[in-house]
Amino acid sequence: MRRSLFSKLLLSNWLLLLVLLVVAGIALFVEKFVHSDFKILLFSFYVLFAMFGTFYMSYSIAKSVVEPLDRIEKKPEKLTQVISVQN
Repeated sequence: MRRSLFSKLLLSNWLLLLVLLVVAGIALFVEKFVHSDFKILLFSFYVLFAMFGTFYMSYSIAKSVVEPLDRIEKKPEKLTQVISVQN
């Protein structure tokens, strides 16, 4: 089944949110077992993971969307060329 461009974007964004929530839950669970001196380190690792993970996911989403958007953008040009050739 072929998905539309916007449903692909929506699903990718929801997947990103789900991954961040799962990792946050894991970090909260692990926090109970970590010594209090290392909790800031755990929090820092989560923030770094969230930042770089979000950057990577946003980049891959944008990369997957560029090609279909280029095709959509070029369709009107082809239509005007066909119309001008017919006239």
